[in-house]
Amino acid sequence: MPRKGYTGITVPIGLKDRLKGAASAYKYRSVPNMLESWLSERTGTVRVRKGPNNLPLTNDGGVSFHARIGQPRENTQDILWCGRRDSNPGRLRGRRDAGSPDRVRLDPRMLGEFRAFLEVERQLAPRTVYSHVRYIGKLVEGTDEAGLEEIRGFMRGHMGGSVSGYSNALKAVRVFFRDFLGRGDLVEGFRFPATPFKPRVVPGREDLRAFYDEIPTVEGRLYFLLYATSGLRRREGLSLRPGDVDEDKRMVTPSKGLGGTKSTWVTFYNREMEELLEGYTPKPGRRWIPIKTDDFRDVWRIPKEKTGISITPQVLRDWFCVAMGEAGVQDRYVDAFCGRLPKTILAKHYTDYSPSRLRRIYKRSRLKILA
Repeated sequence: MPRKGYTGITVPIGLKDRLKGAASAYKYRSVPNMLESWLSERTGTVRVRKGPNNLPLTNDGGVSFHARIGQPRENTQDILWCGRRDSNPGRLRGRRDAGSPDRVRLDPRMLGEFRAFLEVERQLAPRTVYSHVRYIGKLVEGTDEAGLEEIRGFMRGHMGGSVSGYSNALKAVRVFFRDFLGRGDLVEGFRFPATPFKPRVVPGREDLRAFYDEIPTVEGRLYFLLYATSGLRRREGLSLRPGDVDEDKRMVTPSKGLGGTKSTWVTFYNREMEELLEGYTPKPGRRWIPIKTDDFRDVWRIPKEKTGISITPQVLRDWFCVAMGEAGVQDRYVDAFCGRLPKTILAKHYTDYSPSRLRRIYKRSRLKILA
């Protein structure tokens, strides 16, 4: 039997996956409309009792639903548990405890719907979805209901660590309670910690050359030059496909996948990298420069062990900004190369940031590392 406040949906086994996908999106005006329209087209008549405001009617006055399709009992099974709070048919919700209005009932089965909510409705990147679900999974495992005290205790457990760790936990908690459950009142008092400012020290060209000489593979050296001469973020460089690069113009256009939150535009790599590419035969793979995960880690680990110099893709991105500034490139163009310009600025001043203009500015910088 479904737990109190939840109702099952009984559907043919063959419709299991498609119904889950439709239920996570809920593009219909109400749940009954979605069930009757979507299921009737595929299986025949569906009856859903409606209550006030065109919402499914239940005996306890909650907002949930139960649909039985006209199929033999042996061909049906309960596949989805869900509940709805108040009269909002927009998303699956955990119901507020009628006896304690300041608390929310939790269940591990909510995590699947929370994941679908993050992927479909919020369209977050897979890495962000994984992080949010992991944090909320820890919260749900520790209690079957939550109020302000439970949330406060959960966040207290992340104090004393890194600022980013606390911030990531709070991001997940806010999205879960405020956006998914519609209980923003439980998390509105929590604030993100102030991030301390630390001046970044970038290495000189001599350190870059010494580090470069110790990189063991051609692919590793290509990635080193790519990050140092283009200003790309680490994941942008690793996600490049052959279609994202115009080797004749040395132009790179990083793609922004579903869920991406960072701005992107166009950038370029220098003549030194072009010369290294001329003698390079790429291995089969989807990436522009195929490389295994362990080999990519070795690009930064092995030279550090041999030279004592710590360099990462982020350090090279910082070095690129400093080097372009020293070459006389204006900050706004450096921001364009690094993908830090909002779309509104690009749309309003496109001629100032067109790829052809940026290419001329990049060439004038005469950026070099090895010479």
